[in-house]
Amino acid sequence: MHYFYWYLYLLLWFFALLSPNISVKAQERLLGIYCAIWAFVFGFRRYDVGNDTLNYALFFENSGTTGFYGTIDNPDPSFEEGFMALSKFMNFFTNSATFIFLMIGIGVWTFIYYLYKNQSKTPILSLLFMMTITGRVFYTLEIAVRQTISIIVFGFGILFLLKSNIVHWYKIFHSKYALIGFLLCMFSVTIHRTTGLLILLLIFIYFVHLSKFISYVLVGVFTIIAVFSADYFTQLFDGVLLVIEGFSSENVSVLGDRYLGDMETMNYHKSALVAWVIPTLLTIYLSPKSVINTYFFKVFIFTFCLHQLMQFSTLHERLLTPFIILGFTYSIPEICIKNRTIYNLYLLIAFYYVAYIDYKVFMNWPIKIDSAVPYYFIWQ
Repeated sequence: MHYFYWYLYLLLWFFALLSPNISVKAQERLLGIYCAIWAFVFGFRRYDVGNDTLNYALFFENSGTTGFYGTIDNPDPSFEEGFMALSKFMNFFTNSATFIFLMIGIGVWTFIYYLYKNQSKTPILSLLFMMTITGRVFYTLEIAVRQTISIIVFGFGILFLLKSNIVHWYKIFHSKYALIGFLLCMFSVTIHRTTGLLILLLIFIYFVHLSKFISYVLVGVFTIIAVFSADYFTQLFDGVLLVIEGFSSENVSVLGDRYLGDMETMNYHKSALVAWVIPTLLTIYLSPKSVINTYFFKVFIFTFCLHQLMQFSTLHERLLTPFIILGFTYSIPEICIKNRTIYNLYLLIAFYYVAYIDYKVFMNWPIKIDSAVPYYFIWQ
């Protein structure tokens, strides 16, 4: 099961290959099938798949056997109030960790399905780029249970806000959908602290004006920073993490060993740098001016910038994951719908990622490090 995730990437590439030849409804069905597969994978993983899976399983089962995070009756004191309230509510109905993991998987992939179905012009190809370029995101979603629950609540808040069609933020209280969305976003902060920083950055992006020229400058400047000064910003981000999450420097070091492994030995970051720069520049070039300053496109560009700044940080996915999910809805320009040549160009780039970069990552994955690879189902 060492290449299990890679097979799922390959399946999505074939779905993207089929997409231009089928109806929009058929594309939505393929997208739904794919998201359902991932929800199943999230829910029925064995407890040694992912560093934190066993610890959270012991926590949810509340059997008295204590893991890294304790139990529901005797939890880690750093756990947020919202997470503890949801945990106790779920534990009232079941103490099956597998069932809870399945519900979490269904929740996060339902959010992803509706977001890409409603916001992306090429949902399957956009999801393909999001997964292949930023593959480690999905190990974060699978392993970082508290953050994933927070993303689910925050994500459904975003979906409600989008459904309300409000134009100005001060009209939130004029729409029941907007109000529900706002309350869900606020509640998500009580589940995982980093969501608060995410919301502040998303509000900042709302007020930023973006043009093609500014987009090119941002990509160029942050790429240079990534090459020459990434270590400085890594230390800065880890310092912020110490404050927000209440971690000690020892916590960050320990978690770094558990989450990161030996990815740098595979030149992962160099491959990731190239993988992000080329399609981002291409998308800027092919997107009309009317799209450049739209909110989700701005999130896409800022996602690129944040990744370049924090790519060497041990836990950069904790902040970057929601940005990636939101921003990559606009990673493929709308022209791909009408121009099959350009669509095939993106498809070819994606195939390079799947067949070479991602394959190489899985082939060289440090098995000695307990991680989400290799994958096993609960019954194996």
